[in-house]
Amino acid sequence: MTLIRCATGEAWNSIMFDSSQPRSILNQCNEVEDYDSIVADGRDPTHFDGPAGCGTGVAVGFHLFFQVIVSQVFLNLFIAIIIDAFFGQTDLANMPVQQKTMEDFQSIWSKYDPDGTGFIPVSSLEKLLLNLADARSDEGGALIPFKQRMQKQEFRNRQILFLDIPTYDNMQKVMFYDVLFMLCF
Repeated sequence: MTLIRCATGEAWNSIMFDSSQPRSILNQCNEVEDYDSIVADGRDPTHFDGPAGCGTGVAVGFHLFFQVIVSQVFLNLFIAIIIDAFFGQTDLANMPVQQKTMEDFQSIWSKYDPDGTGFIPVSSLEKLLLNLADARSDEGGALIPFKQRMQKQEFRNRQILFLDIPTYDNMQKVMFYDVLFMLCF
């Protein structure tokens, strides 16, 4: 617990000076005191005053070394968190499909799913793809790369089969997230 307190920077220097004080007129301590000598004297080692042993000069070196190491670990941890958040944001910006395109897909989808169930009939999928192909690239049309070809019935049928979108409710409906996911890749 003492080292955790020192790691937070809370009065670590006073702990360092207290643990390094030798025997003097102002510091009456036992030169050689360990757990066995406390028990042999009949004293309680868990008493709130604690052991009355003298400090050593090594304590200064230990505490300074500890502070340098802990501060470096915390500094590196802090920097790592910031860098991770930065790369997470740049990964979002480099996504193949932008947030606006997904929002536009949602608005076009809502024309075929006015109740907001998340499902549309399979028969409406072809109309949805046509509607997406007719939309401008900044209005959800970015999900359809072959806009001119999508106007042909044969190409649309092959595209729907190629997308391999899972169906639900006895192959009668497709789900919003499945269609969006398959169009994105």
